[in-house]
Amino acid sequence: MTTFILFGGAYYDKSVEAAYDPMPWALRGEVGKKVRMAMNKALDRDKINEAIFDGQGSKQWVATLDPSFDGYFPAWDAKWEELYGYDPERAKELLAEAGFPNGFEVREKLFTLSGVPEQPDFMEAAAGMWEAIGLSPKLEEIEFSRWREKYRGLETQCCVYPFRGPAAPIATRVHFYFSPERFFRGAVTDTITANKNKALGTTDSAEAAKLWKAVADELYFEVHTMPLFTLPVQAIIDPEIIADYVFLGPPGGSYNNFENIKGIRK
Repeated sequence: MTTFILFGGAYYDKSVEAAYDPMPWALRGEVGKKVRMAMNKALDRDKINEAIFDGQGSKQWVATLDPSFDGYFPAWDAKWEELYGYDPERAKELLAEAGFPNGFEVREKLFTLSGVPEQPDFMEAAAGMWEAIGLSPKLEEIEFSRWREKYRGLETQCCVYPFRGPAAPIATRVHFYFSPERFFRGAVTDTITANKNKALGTTDSAEAAKLWKAVADELYFEVHTMPLFTLPVQAIIDPEIIADYVFLGPPGGSYNNFENIKGIRK
């Protein structure tokens, strides 16, 4: 299961430009990218992992994408430290370069989701780290159903917020997070939309892989998410009740496949 923090209001696709009213992280061009880099580079992911997830999380190179569609891309690894690596002093410099030497307010939405009850914990940790580089975090608890109305209604411009996702093919992940016809949880751009539509419309697997890689590269190199960790999923079974359970994993953090449970006959 993946965990990450989303930048709200990154509505760059022309089909949703009427909703574009950005905070500093969603400004177009290099200014917004530098802010996104600064917010990423303020995060001490190792400390969050150890303190909150007991060291069980493995780092993600692209928070909401599965790169297995065409192997591993060394260019992502080579750019990790520059774009995302922990460096609070460089984060301060990036804010100044972007025109925000005195920082700005960061409204964080806090809610829990199945599979990752620690979401409010890592958002609170992020708040302290952002405060250390001169930003002004404001923590706001909200029921997930209320926030769901906001991100489905193109009203996330105000805030950053946590999310989690299952291991799924890239087409599914892009549809869920980065498509103008879907939920608007993450960044949507004209080029992502164009490459996604072409990939879905071709029967050439090599061409599709090339197009999906272009989508992944844009999200990664333009720093459109705050990746955290991939977490293992565990199920606890009472052997006095359950004889066998073929567990296929929790899509979206929700346990299922209950039809595969075989009970103990007494």
